[in-house]
Amino acid sequence: MYIDFLSSGSKIGIVDLLRKLDIDIYDRTFIDNGFELLSHGQRHTGLGQIHSRQEILDELMPPINEVERRLGYKITMIRLPYLSYNDEVYEITKELKFPLMGCGFGGGRDWADETTPESIANTVLSSVQDGDIGCLHVSKNTTEALNVILPELQSRGYILTTPTELFEIKGTKDIPLGINIDNVNDFA
Repeated sequence: MYIDFLSSGSKIGIVDLLRKLDIDIYDRTFIDNGFELLSHGQRHTGLGQIHSRQEILDELMPPINEVERRLGYKITMIRLPYLSYNDEVYEITKELKFPLMGCGFGGGRDWADETTPESIANTVLSSVQDGDIGCLHVSKNTTEALNVILPELQSRGYILTTPTELFEIKGTKDIPLGINIDNVNDFA
């Protein structure tokens, strides 16, 4: 299981939250402290609804290019917004050699204000499996839920790591392309 920050365009919640906390999203602090940045697109658009190659590239590439330009950090993985894709999206990401991180477990609508921290914690803890790629969103309730989730996962023997490290731990030499990866054990 891993925790990561997604690099995306201006409409993603993490960007707004970090700005409120007066944290420069193009600061190397996250990278220098072991986080792996993934791209989540420019406008958080469901790419499965787009069939134009250029429109898909216009959605995928700006945050990747901007992070590399500002930080010298090369993003190597993508999580598609809403996990939405079509054959053209898969072909483009495969051609560009971007593995797609899916969602082995999530927080069950953890972005919604009405979802309680208890519900988020219960959803994660009842569904997480060894090798899962997780997806949690930035919200007050998710932050509170993490106070329960993280110690419990650690007590169960889970290690929180980056996607790249997880593939290395599981012995996956070539990360598959053209498919959403929900659990690395499927490819180890």
